[in-house]
Amino acid sequence: MATDSALLFDLGGTHLRCACLTGEGEIGNITRERIRSFRDGLSPAEIWEELLGKIVTYTTVSESLIEKSAPLVISFPGPLQEDGRIVNAPTLSGNDSKIPDIGAELSQRTGRVVHILNDVSAAALYLARGGEWDRFIVVTVSSGIGSKICFRNHSEFTLFDKGPYAGEIGHLTIDESRDAPGCDCGGKGHLGAVSSGRGIERLARRRAAVDPRAFSGSLCHGRFGATAETLNNEEHLVPAIRAGDAWSLIVLQEGTRPLAVVLHTVILALGLQGILVIGGFAFAIGEIYLELLRDMIRTRCDYSALDFSPGMVRFGNMCEDACLRGAAEYALIARNGRR
Repeated sequence: MATDSALLFDLGGTHLRCACLTGEGEIGNITRERIRSFRDGLSPAEIWEELLGKIVTYTTVSESLIEKSAPLVISFPGPLQEDGRIVNAPTLSGNDSKIPDIGAELSQRTGRVVHILNDVSAAALYLARGGEWDRFIVVTVSSGIGSKICFRNHSEFTLFDKGPYAGEIGHLTIDESRDAPGCDCGGKGHLGAVSSGRGIERLARRRAAVDPRAFSGSLCHGRFGATAETLNNEEHLVPAIRAGDAWSLIVLQEGTRPLAVVLHTVILALGLQGILVIGGFAFAIGEIYLELLRDMIRTRCDYSALDFSPGMVRFGNMCEDACLRGAAEYALIARNGRR
């Protein structure tokens, strides 16, 4: 039976968001919970079993709200083959390459059709509906870094997401030094290892350990009680940045600079009209993050052909729920046979 309803899941590197898309096009019953990854000491098998269990549980408790023929649509934080198979999931299981076929597994456990799409692709599908730009990039700054190029020609919208490496700018090597920070994927010096939320958290810990005197004068330590070993984004670094702490802002500036360089390059290479920023880390900091990113791009724009303006870097609307809402867009596209 054809249906416009669906069960939606945004599987991030840090949180799992779940929602129901009803036949009337409304999204409701939204839940959000922290998930465990390799950083919590779990084995890959434990990670996937725990995640699959959470998705199956939500599906079961939502049966009174959603038709039995409604599919599962999962926004996934990693590259995918064109048939939906997962290539890797560095923010979840690190550099482990033995990823289960979660689509087939969930279909077997729930009896439903399962669709999987990249999380930034999902966000771009949603954000493109209300934007006025014809050429733009959606970039996520969260547990990792990812992007998607979007192009609109009259009424036709094209999302450049074919191939598993499309938009994987988080794995561009930007630091070739011997002591370059490690990336969750197992590589070294990648953009995501430096400019993502996790990368900046690790940078803050390194700076705190190397210069404890400077760290002791920060709000992270003085007001929020962090040590070099316990410092984290949610409890210490993000609140300190929002409060204008100089030490924390320097850390953010150092970590964000490589991303600004990459985005400036992409703007020039593709003639982009703008950048839509999404992702939990950037969103938690708010306008301070956008102002910093804008300033870093602007300082590199000394070529008269590029008339850069602050309006070219914005938050995507509904950025915290953009991937869920993009999963809903995908569900409707799949239902109508347009993908």
